Amino acid sequence: MEFKVKREYFQKALMSVGKAVSKKSLMPILTGVKIEATSDRIMLTGSNGEFMMKFSITHEENNYEVLEVGSVVAPSQYLLEVVKKLPGDIHIKTDKNHKMTIISDEVVTRLSGLHGEDYPKLPEIEAIEALVITSHDIKELIKQTRFAASTNHSQPVLTGVHWLFESSLLTAIATNSQRLSMKTIMIQESINGSYIVPSTSLNEMLPLIDLEAKVELYLSDQFIVLVVGQIEFYTRLLTGHYPDIKKIIPTESKTEIIVNRDQFLKGIERANLLAAQWKNHNVTLVIVGDGQVEISSAPSEMGEIKEKQRVVEVSGEKELSITFDGKFMEEALKVHVEKQIRMGFDGNLKPIILKGMEDTSCIQLISPVLSN
Repeated sequence: MEFKVKREYFQKALMSVGKAVSKKSLMPILTGVKIEATSDRIMLTGSNGEFMMKFSITHEENNYEVLEVGSVVAPSQYLLEVVKKLPGDIHIKTDKNHKMTIISDEVVTRLSGLHGEDYPKLPEIEAIEALVITSHDIKELIKQTRFAASTNHSQPVLTGVHWLFESSLLTAIATNSQRLSMKTIMIQESINGSYIVPSTSLNEMLPLIDLEAKVELYLSDQFIVLVVGQIEFYTRLLTGHYPDIKKIIPTESKTEIIVNRDQFLKGIERANLLAAQWKNHNVTLVIVGDGQVEISSAPSEMGEIKEKQRVVEVSGEKELSITFDGKFMEEALKVHVEKQIRMGFDGNLKPIILKGMEDTSCIQLISPVLSN
């Protein structure tokens, strides 16, 4: 293999796929990045076994020249550090023993590589029809659900986000059994299917979506592939049956409160300063008068925080005192984009439901906790 490439493009590609490369792996080859030169592009691939990224450098800006096609797996960390410090454009060639020679002006670097054919193959997506989604929609879908997934691997399916395709709707659901977040978006195609996407993969996927106005999504039984510009992001799916959570979402509430999102969020953040002394970040909400609520942290050795806030509206039953996990409430409020949030209550032992005033496509539940 031999090619010449502009340093800034090669560095950008290395930094992108490097996010997927394993730092430690039972498969040493996964600690490297695969570089493949073909007649029409240079491709770099990184993988940690759970998700994979491929970055394609194309001829759009006459930024490379392939002199001999081929592939090699290079040590990712060392190659990136070398490339960052090179003075100019890069000339790379490999020999039959997979030794790499990297030339930039008068600087010559040699690195040991591995056979490119030994690198795990990526799934073929050419035969799968692409689903096109706007970057705004898929970004909000991920942001408003991923945080609610479980981090406890005793129930592996709950560490993922359930993507449910029903006709022209895509619904994403995440829960850790104490809270839930559900977001629905419209899609152009009418398809049906159920996929559990690891939340860790979604965390890596999200920053890529800012790069383009739209993304392409490819669905298969074992993988979901997101294509964003020059980047292809592959993630393995979790296996198992995701619980049918949509049935437990309340349709009516005995008490409803409409709050100013920013004001209420700041109150919750203040209460959380001392609520962290408790296992469940216990914060209590009480209706204390017409149009007023009290937010307080559970008393601890460090002290307590208590404040009153005027809300936009209180309707239904006026007697309410409920304790919940303040961090769960804070995270739920942060992903909402509307200025006002509707909160529904069915007593102090039933989950709290959160919705936007106008956009009801995002619904969240937070279970109460026993007060101390």
